[in-house]
Amino acid sequence: MRATIRSASFSIAFPALGTVIEVKASGGPDDDLAAELARLTEHYEHLWSTYRADSEISRLNAAAGGDWVRIHPDTEALLEQAMAWQEASGGAVTPLIGPLSRLWDVKSWLAELAAGLTPRLPSAEQVTRARRLTHPDRLDLASGRARLGAGAALDLGGLAKGYIADRLAEVAGQQRNRVLVSVGTSSLAATGSWRAGIRGLDGPSIAGIIELTDASLATSGDYLQRLPELLGSRPVHHVIDPRTGYPATGPRQASVRCGDGVAAEAAATCLMVTGALPAGLSADWVTLGDEGVRTSPGLSSFTDGGDEGDGEGEEPVHRRP
Repeated sequence: MRATIRSASFSIAFPALGTVIEVKASGGPDDDLAAELARLTEHYEHLWSTYRADSEISRLNAAAGGDWVRIHPDTEALLEQAMAWQEASGGAVTPLIGPLSRLWDVKSWLAELAAGLTPRLPSAEQVTRARRLTHPDRLDLASGRARLGAGAALDLGGLAKGYIADRLAEVAGQQRNRVLVSVGTSSLAATGSWRAGIRGLDGPSIAGIIELTDASLATSGDYLQRLPELLGSRPVHHVIDPRTGYPATGPRQASVRCGDGVAAEAAATCLMVTGALPAGLSADWVTLGDEGVRTSPGLSSFTDGGDEGDGEGEEPVHRRP
């Protein structure tokens, strides 16, 4: 994995998981730290990237309906967390979203529309079949092994990004006082104090500012992969409600701040799908929708962010879901 290292302060960027990971930190450049972060990212990409046929998740998906597959302890730990969030969210969040994600291939449909073609949306029967494959009984975990039922497929998506952001921030934070990790700009982990600007639904504008101090922040939204109203009166986008098998009908964007990246990712998705946090989770959140902005009490100053600031501790990341 090749890292791009910028001079003046510690700032690196490298491709992984189909996106770009950026790490900013106090202090000057450090080739050893940059290499360590790149190696750690490569480790996680080899485990969880669905863009690599040789990743552990891809091999597990390929073995669906067959024998047990040995998995790394990190994979087992993340899958256990993911399944716990599936239960806490009432099925609104699941690592078994793979069949539905493949069915609702919004990115390909956007390309078809751009080419003057009409996308073929899935039938009700196809949706029902894919939805059944997200049931938690389709995944078995046992002492370093995993087994998927026939037709099931894992996609750890944002959960993996949140986990990776936290681990990179933890490693860099052992050497630097202030660290900000961005995975695809939708998953942040911070040590020290930072400010994150959340983009509005129209793209270029900043809807508000969220203060981050030793915390994680996750954003989920639909506006980058959203089609015109092709499904009756409902828009089509890539955030799918596993309980129905159809695109979520909750807020159009949700951001969650809490002390754990995986929890923040699960909560942001749950807010998009249900309009509420998973059971038992206390976190700060903001949602954007056609009806306006809603915030938890801890983010009541969200829309008072004003200018983006450039002083010490004021280095916003413009979030894009």
